[in-house]
Amino acid sequence: MSSIHPTIAGQVLGVSTNASYEIKPANDQPSREKMLEKLKSDAAALLRRLETASADIDLSSK
Repeated sequence: MSSIHPTIAGQVLGVSTNASYEIKPANDQPSREKMLEKLKSDAAALLRRLETASADIDLSSK
């Protein structure tokens, strides 16, 4: 089974694998619940993109 380099996979999916996050003061941080909701939302969006991308790739061995 072959593995895909994370950067290449990110390019295929059209997402940045080198995302940077702005550091905010502690009192300006979102709540844990909001962060979890954002992560769930992002994960669902990435899964949809992966499903769409993989549907375009012939995965059958020849």
